Amino acid sequence: MRRIGCFILLVLFANVAVSQITKIRGKVVDSKTKEPLPYVNVSFRGTTVGTITSDAGDFFIETRTAGDSLSVSYVGYRPRMVKIKKGAYQDLRIELESESIELAGVIVKPGESQSLRIIRNIIKNKDRNNPANLSYFCKAYNKIQVDLNNIDDDVKKRKIFNQFKFIWDYVDTNAITGKTYLPIFITESLSDYYYRSSPRMEKEVIKATKISGVNNESVAQFTGKIYQSINIYDNYINIFDQGLVSPIANAGLIYYKYMLVDSSFVDNRWCYHVSFRPRRKMEPTFTGDFWVNDSTWAIAKMQVRLAKMVNLNFVNDMVASAEFTPLNDTLWFPKQLTLFVDFNLTDKTTGFFGHKTIITIACALTRNFLRK
Repeated sequence: MRRIGCFILLVLFANVAVSQITKIRGKVVDSKTKEPLPYVNVSFRGTTVGTITSDAGDFFIETRTAGDSLSVSYVGYRPRMVKIKKGAYQDLRIELESESIELAGVIVKPGESQSLRIIRNIIKNKDRNNPANLSYFCKAYNKIQVDLNNIDDDVKKRKIFNQFKFIWDYVDTNAITGKTYLPIFITESLSDYYYRSSPRMEKEVIKATKISGVNNESVAQFTGKIYQSINIYDNYINIFDQGLVSPIANAGLIYYKYMLVDSSFVDNRWCYHVSFRPRRKMEPTFTGDFWVNDSTWAIAKMQVRLAKMVNLNFVNDMVASAEFTPLNDTLWFPKQLTLFVDFNLTDKTTGFFGHKTIITIACALTRNFLRK
């Protein structure tokens, strides 16, 4: 009974904490043909939080600092402002109207596309930009969360919850999958992390930690799976003992198609926005997009999602994101890393969500910071 009481308190605390998060999941289509529109820019008005739609026109986006509207824009279509509710989950279908644009004549010459030039420069400068080749000290905040998802009537009818039926009023919805969920376990920690590139050595000193929720063998199994590091600069990103090809791998051009979507400032540095998709189905790849600086060719932001036909045991979906911040004129360092995993066999059965978040609070380079 005491464990159930702790679980109830965790649910109440966690939902108060996330109640101010605005979560949007949606699809953008042509108003006449109803066909999905890929690579549409979607952002919260008045913020820098944005995303683009997938090949199927789908998108998800969430933030704690949302405006009151979504800005939706796409070349050849009239831009739209869509009203939203702050601090709530919403599932939207957005229709865009096409408009006639008269373009000046252009001359097409043979040569390499801009997106391929960008990828080649990223690969050429990977060793210099890879954080694994730096030596540094940082203070970091770490969070692991496990949720029970797909809360259906069968789960609610279990005898163990008869005295606590009010907790179902706090069921939330995940913006990535659209599934309902309840948090059941959260662990947070503050730590000092030391890393040396050559010879490689690392050390973590935990300064403070807090654990809440139900921590049994089943939950421990899932938390153990998401205690893993992801480095997008590696040629293969290891996800649950399977190596998936990074979109900026040395052989990335063999596995991915790239498209230049946009260009803009990120942290006052001019960056290119590139989308990527697998060339072939069922290969160990991702879908997603990234922003890359135009002079250092360092990644500023990246989001990857498990390609639909990739088969990982007990993993129904996976999304990872990385944000970097410039330390100086040439080096970018990880500012925030997140990992989301849907541990489930299907979209309809009850399973678990796993979340991992690492936020760098402060960082300093140490001696031999760049391996020669």
